[in-house]
Amino acid sequence: MRKNVVLQILGNNDVRVDSEQGTSQLGACYTLEDVRDLAADNDQELGNDLDRIDFPLIRNLWESRESDTLLHFVILLTNQQAWIEYHHISGQELSDLITSDGYWWRNLLQAWCQKLGIPHDLIILDIDPNLDNGVANWDQMAKFIEEQLNPKFAFNSKGVVFENTSDRPKINAQKLIVQHSSGTPALSGALYLWGLEQQLAKNPIDFVYMSRQDSQPYFHTGTHWQWRLKVPQIEQLLEIQDFLGVKTLIQDHPDNTLKTKLEQLDRAVSFNLSAKRQKLSAEEDILERIAIALWSEKAFRERGQWMQWYLRIAGSFELAIACLVQHQGGNAYHWERDHKTQKPILKYQEKNQNYIEFRLDISPTVKNLLSEGNGYNSYLQKTYITNKINDPAWKSFKDFYCSNWIRISDHSKSFLEIRNELYHSLLGDLIDQILDEKTKQLKGVNHADHPAQIAIDWLNYIVKLANLTTPINSKIKEFEQLVNDVKRSL
Repeated sequence: MRKNVVLQILGNNDVRVDSEQGTSQLGACYTLEDVRDLAADNDQELGNDLDRIDFPLIRNLWESRESDTLLHFVILLTNQQAWIEYHHISGQELSDLITSDGYWWRNLLQAWCQKLGIPHDLIILDIDPNLDNGVANWDQMAKFIEEQLNPKFAFNSKGVVFENTSDRPKINAQKLIVQHSSGTPALSGALYLWGLEQQLAKNPIDFVYMSRQDSQPYFHTGTHWQWRLKVPQIEQLLEIQDFLGVKTLIQDHPDNTLKTKLEQLDRAVSFNLSAKRQKLSAEEDILERIAIALWSEKAFRERGQWMQWYLRIAGSFELAIACLVQHQGGNAYHWERDHKTQKPILKYQEKNQNYIEFRLDISPTVKNLLSEGNGYNSYLQKTYITNKINDPAWKSFKDFYCSNWIRISDHSKSFLEIRNELYHSLLGDLIDQILDEKTKQLKGVNHADHPAQIAIDWLNYIVKLANLTTPINSKIKEFEQLVNDVKRSL
């Protein structure tokens, strides 16, 4: 037989005496002494005639259980005596407060459960006198419930283990059911929140809502509020483009379209275009990768993950420069896919009309081919021809890319030199230190004089020279739209 644990607070609606609301008896008391005397009288009088008392919400849930399921009730009873005494509460205010405490019904509840054969444990919640507003304090009740319940409930692969006190046997169950319709709003809300937190941790939790008007319990998963709790964390992950992290958080989300969009974003930020490759021409493949780099670089830049940022931008520079070669060379250059690897390659048409793969190191491509109109590969003994760049800013770009980007100690290093050192020596600590110092000095990574911003400005310059600004910006907007679609779906 399956066993589930039901966790609930004993509240105002849970107690009936002679078919009337039992708490009205306590409401006639105006001092703690009166309450204690009346509770003792109730224990004696009603304890000898348990048919006069009922706990309808507990009974309804017990009677509605499935035939193959046993329920073990863990019932929370608030006790505000110390709080009331500390704050010198009396009169009508005490009368209003005392009716919310389940503590005064503990003995009768225990006897009633034993009579009906309902397995149960009682937990007395002694309210700290120093709390402002007692059980009406929303923030403190959330913390209080967590402190009270976490030591008593342990979750494992088989379900949940409840241990009230060391002298009581442990209760092993398949599932914990949180009944959240009893108690003060702050306390029942805190219990519901605690249950949602356990559910977010993938623990076996269900929820049930009970009312005196409806004899049948309403079971639910708490899915709506579960997602509301996750949204702030998801939004933070979206800001840093951790789409895999978002996918992990929403794996139980019912919207498959949302999951599909996140998969697209996760593949894109990783430059994994395999799913789109058949739809993209070789040239579109290249543009997609440049667009991804420009769309995603800011998240790496703002997190100060400089090695990842740099390698992403360095690769994008090489692709953009190759596109610039194609643009300057006119019909002599075109992109096509390698038949074996499906990798986009740039082809060059020689004077004899033969097409060969464009293979020229990036430095002579910038310094010679694009600056002077021709570049020579001595190993292949091939000469490539194109129209040289006549733009007035080209010389400054060459200086940035080939001579002077950042200073290390007493000498300058070009963007290209850093690329080689990172590729071959993995000197991530070097670029981290330099760019972090610049960030601190300039109070941000978006300052016009920050080396990262300078690099992005030059990358956009190359994209513009290659006449690719419009198609690349269009692709960037597609990725941004996907992210916005995800945000709206939350």
